[in-house]
Amino acid sequence: MRDGLGGLLKEELWDTHSKCEDIERRIGVNDTTLLNLIDARRSAGVYLKEAAAFAPEEYQESINLLSTNYDEMAESLKKFREQSKKTATEKVHYNEIDTGRNFSRDFRKKQAELLKQVLDRERVIVVAAEKVLKELRAE
Repeated sequence: MRDGLGGLLKEELWDTHSKCEDIERRIGVNDTTLLNLIDARRSAGVYLKEAAAFAPEEYQESINLLSTNYDEMAESLKKFREQSKKTATEKVHYNEIDTGRNFSRDFRKKQAELLKQVLDRERVIVVAAEKVLKELRAE
């Protein structure tokens, strides 16, 4: 697993031996990263949906499919972030999220798996987008 995703699974970064402020900082970085991932994918979905109308008709369906994929990724990330509000043990208020100071290993594992799925799906989208761009440039 990539280093960023693997950090979610390193117990020594999240256990009770870590400094409280280090855990709070990691939670803040984690939440900010989720917010940025959600916003970027939501924005890409909106942009592509609007851009599809300006593309030649034979490419509109492909571009709309890319848009739908980004919308679905944003929604799955958003739902996961909302779960973090519901699984809190000790409350830390950061970026309007209440989350447990010590994320459970299971919760962090689920997040790492979700992020890997998003990364894999993003790679598929990039290949599909490159194909559309290549075909458009050839015209």
